[in-house]
Amino acid sequence: MSPASPTRKEKYGATFISDETAGKIIAYLSAHYTPETHAP
Repeated sequence: MSPASPTRKEKYGATFISDETAGKIIAYLSAHYTPETHAP
């Protein structure tokens, strides 16, 4: 990430997501979309 970019906007695309919100989303996805859920 470039030092000229104080926010993480680019990391998530056009929609700004705070670290806290991203953490909640990741935790939710991790709980609901485990490798077992998507086993071939």
